[in-house]
Amino acid sequence: KVIPRPPRSRRLLWDQFHNVQYPPSYVPRDNLNMQNDILDWNGDHPHTNFRATYNWLVKQGYFIDILGSDYVTFNSSLYSALLIVDTEEEFFLEEMEKIRTDVQENGLSLIIFADWYNTDIMRSIKFWDDNTHEMWTPVVGGANIPALNDLLEPFGIAFGSTVFNGQFSFGATQSKRGNVSALDYPTFSTGTSIVNFPVGGRLASPGTMEDVVGQITQRKKAGVPRNAVPLLGWYQAKKAKIDVLQDTNENTKENTTSTAQLRGASGQNVRSGKQKPGRIAVFGDSNCLDSAHNHVFCFNLLNAMLRYTVFGEEIDIPESKMKIVSGKPYVSDQFYKPARTTLTEPFNAVSTVLRVGRNRTKALLEGKYSEHTLVGTVIRHVSTEEVVGWRKKSPLLAWNPIPFHPGSLVWVSEGRRRSGMMFVFFLSVAMLAFFLLLVFRWKPRRGKKPTRRPAAHAPFVAPV
Repeated sequence: KVIPRPPRSRRLLWDQFHNVQYPPSYVPRDNLNMQNDILDWNGDHPHTNFRATYNWLVKQGYFIDILGSDYVTFNSSLYSALLIVDTEEEFFLEEMEKIRTDVQENGLSLIIFADWYNTDIMRSIKFWDDNTHEMWTPVVGGANIPALNDLLEPFGIAFGSTVFNGQFSFGATQSKRGNVSALDYPTFSTGTSIVNFPVGGRLASPGTMEDVVGQITQRKKAGVPRNAVPLLGWYQAKKAKIDVLQDTNENTKENTTSTAQLRGASGQNVRSGKQKPGRIAVFGDSNCLDSAHNHVFCFNLLNAMLRYTVFGEEIDIPESKMKIVSGKPYVSDQFYKPARTTLTEPFNAVSTVLRVGRNRTKALLEGKYSEHTLVGTVIRHVSTEEVVGWRKKSPLLAWNPIPFHPGSLVWVSEGRRRSGMMFVFFLSVAMLAFFLLLVFRWKPRRGKKPTRRPAAHAPFVAPV
């Protein structure tokens, strides 16, 4: 069924590009409490271990596009919020500049679910691999917190290196529904906390959390209880005071294409001042959205973050669990930002950004990097590239080989989608036929073999 293109407030963009998967390197699990599953091998995709979250978002009336390329390639004026969930990849310099511009000038909001990152824990969970006969050490944590801190640095937001366990309930939704369910008390499984936050933002602490760094690295029996640990934060961004893109230096003329893409990749001037700045909501753990090792989700929390970032509705948190940052920015005196791991060579081999260099424009000019766009759910006319409708269900094809062109996203055509469906149909029929042949053990007919008569023997004569 094809429907008209939905409004911007109902369109979300899920970041899949900044996800490093196993194999080929040791990417550790997000939930360190799971001892029998040491690898993060589920894909971290809305169609795999985040499928329950994806289905919930669809039921709430949102339309989700999956971004398979870097941030420079998408048009921020089409989406209300960018979901950054459990990312392990680094960010290009152009990406960080574009996100700052999109949030401050183009009204794009950010929803971030982070995870743990601690170099001591990374060294302590290494193991000997019997297949490769090598010692495997993680190349990154549950999420790449140093990279996220670089992305959020223009807004004064940073995550820490301490890892926490516990159950959280901010009491934001249970009183409105009139009943209390298990969804109000999800588990905070080896996540991180917020250590820096800007003035005007709000921080929420659910109560006593358990610091498990020593428990994991030193094999202690129990963790250290910590009070007033900020796990959730939300903030209304401010407009930029300095217009970086108005620089008329001769050196910037060489990068006109990149500058145009940073302005929103659609030709419009994001500095017009018509758009209000976006909002940012961050949380320190992504396991409550992951169905790999979790059956109690934090959809109420996600809904509150969406209502705030998209519609501007304030998150209802009791005053006893909330802190308003005023006077000066919040800087934690107990927990600190993590340092990057020294194991840079294995991570450089699997990181797209580090392999080609952080300067995206230079990598494009040198031919080291090419733009690829993941197939979305927009149907465009093949010749005119005009939007003719919107399909509720995602196409079956996963990747679009057509390169990205500035000015509009390139999506899969209806003919290509139909070809993919026919291929899947005939492949399914062939597999079913092969299965039936194995079950019934069909054998071709053969000619009857001639029956052999037993040889005639001489009659037995008894001796006289």
